[in-house]
Parts: sequence; structure tokens; C-alpha cells
Amino acid sequence: EHLDYGEQRAWAQIAGARVQAPNWRKARSMLHFDKQGELKREFLLSALKRNKSGQVRLRAVQDIAISGDDEAFDDAVDQGIGWGREERREAAKLLLQAVADQRIGNRDQVSAWTRRLAEATRDLHEEYAVQRWPETKRLLGLLVNSSGQAHARNAKKIANISRDQDKRLAVSLLAASTAHSPEAETALREAWNYQARKPSQLARDLLKNFPKRGGKGRGLKRGQLQQDPERRAAIAARRAAQETASAAGVESQVNEIVDGAVQPVVAEGDSPAVNVPDTNGDENVEARSDGTDGQPVRRRRRRAVASPQPDETGGESPPVRRRGGSADSASMASPDTPESAPARRRRERAAAKAASAEVAEASSGDQPSDSEPAPAKPRRRRKRKPAANSDGAEVNLTGVEQDGGFAGADDQAAAGVDSASNTNPA
Repeated sequence: EHLDYGEQRAWAQIAGARVQAPNWRKARSMLHFDKQGELKREFLLSALKRNKSGQVRLRAVQDIAISGDDEAFDDAVDQGIGWGREERREAAKLLLQAVADQRIGNRDQVSAWTRRLAEATRDLHEEYAVQRWPETKRLLGLLVNSSGQAHARNAKKIANISRDQDKRLAVSLLAASTAHSPEAETALREAWNYQARKPSQLARDLLKNFPKRGGKGRGLKRGQLQQDPERRAAIAARRAAQETASAAGVESQVNEIVDGAVQPVVAEGDSPAVNVPDTNGDENVEARSDGTDGQPVRRRRRRAVASPQPDETGGESPPVRRRGGSADSASMASPDTPESAPARRRRERAAAKAASAEVAEASSGDQPSDSEPAPAKPRRRRKRKPAANSDGAEVNLTGVEQDGGFAGADDQAAAGVDSASNTNPA
């Protein structure tokens, strides 16, 4: 900033030639005092021509395209078309984007710039033209393999055909054409100037042939062209249909999970269960709907629970509280709560067991009886070997049969005393 003007220009040129990509902004910000922009122009042109880093050169092209300087833009076009394939494509893309977005130079200059950039990326435009219109390959072959008057006639033929095609195809066809004689060059240049009446539209049509860069796994591969709008619309419609189908499948799975959580699972071979009102209570009993006189369905039974027995005072003992939950409690679980598959299967098995237990209890209560129901049988105890006395006689401790059943513990003890008194009279 405090140096002489000549030294400042020398510093800008050296900085542009030696700057690296991480220090680009810092070096450029050191020229903030340049009000006329001469030092910045020297810095950008030096970086464009002398710098060895490809990233720095592309940064310089981008800044020159944004600046709107006609002379610097022309220098950028001259330098950009001589780089390697990838850098040449990136530079042409940046310069064409600048022509499409803003006004730079007059119409003749823009026509010349766009044609030079199109010729530098001829392979992209030729690939699109051949893919869009297969006749392009034959016309280009005739143009390249001819000479003299035939070459001029083939060039005029391509120029006339381009006026009948749509804008993008016409521009791509002219960009892919290469002239070897002055007459053919004149014919192709006139056709190009005719298409360049709207420079911004011409630049946009050329930009459509460049491959798009996307994230990982997106965009087109190297060498492929941008897809047509009709094909992109078809791909979008197919993806939407696939997403709708997948969403419908997920919704059906959720409904099956909810139904399995609320309703008990019916085994194969069993007829569907219907609800039959119970005459003894308010609960519903599952019965077969196959016309078997409404008989309740017996499913896998749980461990038998002893019914309440009358005590000595004539009352009934309090009912035994069951550990397992009922089907109603299982149905109260919210189906929206996320759970794993094993937890859902355990819940369904618990609901099925509870439903079968209720069916078993209801079936035992629906059986008609003329007299009072007999008390439930006590649990069968494990038999023990009879003990022998001193005389070799055996004492029966397993109980005495009374009325087709086994006596209680008091009767068994009395029977044991009687047998002992009979065996030992002394």
C-alpha cells in the first residue's frame, strides 16, 4: 500500500504467480486500496497465465468473469481453451455462465467467445447431438471426410439443416462441425451468428450439454450428457410411484402389527372366532362359527387354578388373583409405541393365553347342572411307599376311597390309626 505504483504492480504480478489456493482470499484482500482495479487486474491475469495451481487458475477465471472486464475476459478465453480437458471444461463452463448471467462486450465479441468455447468442448456437444438426432453422425462424417467444393457443400447443408431444428440441437450441431476451407468456415460462421442473436440464450443452451456435478452417488458420470427434461420427468414419476408403493407396504405392516396386538392369533385349521354373549357374566366368550351349536372353543389351557372352596364358617374364601393380564389389558397397549419383534411376539402370546383362559372359565360356567356343582378335586399328591411295621404289615397312608374319590387328610389319618390298631392288638 505504501510502495510506489511500479513496485505495487510488480508485487501484484509476483503474488498472482506464487499464491496458493488456501491463501487466495488473503492475497486478494491485500489489494483493497486499489480503487481503479488496475492492480487487481494484474494480479488476476498473472495468476491466470503464470500460476501452476489449477485451482488458483480457476479462481482467477471466476473472478475475471464476475468483474465484467472485456479485455480480461478475452484473455481468459484465450488461456482457458489451451488447458487440459478437465480444466478446459471448467473454465468454459464458468465463462459461459458469465455470458448467460450478465452483459459482457458487444454481440460480435460474445458470438466469437461462445463459438471458441463451444469448439473447445466439441466432444460434449457432438455427443448430445448424436444422441438426440442420429442423422448428425452421418452429416459430420461427410463434412470431415470431404474436401474442396464437396466440403463447402456439406457445410452449407449443415447450416441450412440447423435452422430447421430446435435451438439446443442446432447450436450443438454447429459446435460439433469442423471446417477445413474458407468457404465452409464462412457458411458455419454465418449460421452461428444467426443463432447468436440472443447471446444469453445461446450460452444457456451450451451449458445444458455440460455434465452436472453432484454429491456422492449423484449426478452424471464423466463423459455422459445431461438427460432430457422428458426423461427426467419420467424418472421422477417412477421414483414417486416407488415411494408411494413402499409407503403403502409400511402402512399395511403397521396395521398387521396393530391387529396382532389387539386380536388373538388363530391357528391354522381353526375356524374364525365370533363373540357370543355369556349368560353368567358380562364377558364375551369366543365360539366357533362353523355351526357346532355355539360350543366354546377349547384352546391351549393355562395352569389350572383352584376354584374357591367353602370354609368352616360357610362362606367362600377370597378369589385367587391371577398373575397374567387379560386380553383387555393387552389391547390397551398403544400400537404406536415402537418395540422390537420379540417383544411384540411375547405380547401376542400373552394375549392369546389370556383369551384361552377366559374361554376355558366361561365354558366351565356355561355347562348346565341340575344340582349344586360338586367341589373341585384337590390336587393329586405324590404317592409315597407304604411304611412297614415290626410284624411285616403295611400301613396304607395314601388314603381311603370314599364315594369314588379320595378322602381328605383327617380321614386318611383316622384310617391309618384303625389299621395300626388292627395289626397290633396288644
